[in-house]
Amino acid sequence: MRGTQSFGLSNVFMIIGFALSMIGCAKGGSDAQSTQVIDDASVAGVVSETKTVSSRIKHTCKQNSEKCFTDTYTVASNPTGKVDVLFVLQTSDSIAEQRAFIASEIDAFVQTLPPTADFNIAVMLSHGSTSSWSGRLYRAASEPIVLKSSELSNADIQTYLSQKLTQVVADPDSGGGEEGMFSLFNGITTPALLSESQGLGFFRADAALGVVFIGDRRDICAAIPAGVPAETDPVKIDARIRDCEGLTAAGLTNRLHVLKGSQDLQVSAITYVDSPAPAGKEIGYGYIDMVALSPGVAIDIAHDDISDGLASIAELAGQGSSIQTQFELTHDNVDPSTVKVTVNGVAATFTIEGNVVTVTSPIPAGATVVIDYCLKGKAKCHGHHHNHRKCRPLHWWKNCWQYKGGKWCYKWNYSDCNQQQNNNGGKYNTKNPYKYNTGKSNYKYNIW
Repeated sequence: MRGTQSFGLSNVFMIIGFALSMIGCAKGGSDAQSTQVIDDASVAGVVSETKTVSSRIKHTCKQNSEKCFTDTYTVASNPTGKVDVLFVLQTSDSIAEQRAFIASEIDAFVQTLPPTADFNIAVMLSHGSTSSWSGRLYRAASEPIVLKSSELSNADIQTYLSQKLTQVVADPDSGGGEEGMFSLFNGITTPALLSESQGLGFFRADAALGVVFIGDRRDICAAIPAGVPAETDPVKIDARIRDCEGLTAAGLTNRLHVLKGSQDLQVSAITYVDSPAPAGKEIGYGYIDMVALSPGVAIDIAHDDISDGLASIAELAGQGSSIQTQFELTHDNVDPSTVKVTVNGVAATFTIEGNVVTVTSPIPAGATVVIDYCLKGKAKCHGHHHNHRKCRPLHWWKNCWQYKGGKWCYKWNYSDCNQQQNNNGGKYNTKNPYKYNTGKSNYKYNIW
């Protein structure tokens, strides 16, 4: 059931901190070994009946029957325990209050970082090409540009990171600072800027990368879904013309993969996710599209169900500095008597609690762990943004879309079809399960 509890950022930072602390060195995903340019048309491939997930390991989920699944994990061959964390921050006045609140809760993020991990943390402002801060790591005053766990205490990191999040400069040429995608793209593709960051100890070649976008409005370079009002602010329109040609969420994600090579990548966002956004705010298009293309979680500033967020982040879990032994299955309600585990094809001993399997047999680096299991009941339809990496049942859209009362309606996050997402006069597009035909235009749902 969709949660409507008030948003707790301390919990969110614990979620994101846990996720970032767990990512390690092996890059996964269905295009993990590809460095070719990805266009927007390939985004639909992110959702498939056999789902590949990148965390510290490769993780695929395959449905074998109505209730039975196989989860396959490829353990990292050389975990380094090094992670770079980049906060990409909108600097417009509209998000000042949220920035201050996030900064006040930053201790939950810092305290979640494991003491043995090697974390480097930095902030980048969402500025366009006319700003000297575009693509550069930000320094608010005299604090270190890169906050290194090897040199600073958690208390110092908390103080300095709060300073970076609250003492910002605006960019009047990008709506106050709403070009996070361009700024990040600029920072990793402009040789001088990338060299500067790497010289400061960031974007390390042997470190995983976690990116966290923070914004209360859509990115100026975002692709806007049909039906969403176009931008009318002349300053933002000029910025889009100036900086955004050819820049897409898919293309930027691919650039990040090229940068990290075999290392892991995770993208999260703290923004407005669920429509409608509050007055004066916008859904974080661009950022939530980036999250959909990489392991991570989209946290809704207005309201969010933390349990779902924790479940999604748990899918990314892996011990960054050691071989993983615990594996979170992609489905709940597991029948323990049906679970079978093999390591490199050999039966392994294990324990199970809920949907977490702990392998007690030795697991060598680079091993393939296969877990077969069945559920006590039917798999549920996954529609919530936190569940975008769940292993979906075969032909899952047949369970999510239902025809009732002369209408096609979408069964949103397990709730009754009559109560949610009723669409008048449309017909389900059987050729593309990600589109709903209204008769006038097609709306392409976010690939969560």
